[in-house]
Amino acid sequence: ALRFGIQPSDLRVLSLWVERAAIRWGIDAESRARDYALPNLEDNTWVQGIERMVLGMATGQQDALVLGRLPVADGSGGRMELLGRFLKFVRAAQTHACQLAAPVKLREFAERIQHAVQEMFCEETADGPTGTKHLLELVARLHELQQVTQSEEIIPAAALVGWLEQQLERLGDARGFLEGSITIAGLQPMRAIPVRVLCICGLEDAKFPRRDRREAFDLIANH
Repeated sequence: ALRFGIQPSDLRVLSLWVERAAIRWGIDAESRARDYALPNLEDNTWVQGIERMVLGMATGQQDALVLGRLPVADGSGGRMELLGRFLKFVRAAQTHACQLAAPVKLREFAERIQHAVQEMFCEETADGPTGTKHLLELVARLHELQQVTQSEEIIPAAALVGWLEQQLERLGDARGFLEGSITIAGLQPMRAIPVRVLCICGLEDAKFPRRDRREAFDLIANH
């Protein structure tokens, strides 16, 4: 999102807009029906939600329909520029998502990934994440596979995306432990944890450590 001028401080406002616009699933009616097996309607899709945001920015808060839509506004008229940047980001993300979901040849898939990386992400710094670097490494590997195999076969998108996810997982696991300022890892037995702050996700203080409590009427547990 930084590529489009969206700062981390903007995410709270954008999340609120998406929530108020009731965006739940699907880009449009077609993708809603295809990907989620729901009726072919624009309800709760990105297309409908974006239209409601734009109307809300133009008209302000309204209780009546405007052009068949209920506008979504947050009471502030000074965020037109932020909405414009967000619309550019959403449009680019949707375009690349549709392109990567289509069956293509290896060479074309590699070119589409490279184009998506160049358009969607900023250049990495020495202290930044390695996600785009890994993607570009896989682009080079796909080109090598194309040259070796000389394949012109049209490959389903699911197979290509599955391969991509598998390779990214391997590249992520290859990174050394405790190399960055923040490390996310599984809690494995005998793992050295020389850190000042340790955060464990997925545990509730009321449920850990677990205490087995048997109800008085649980005859199976009592016998």
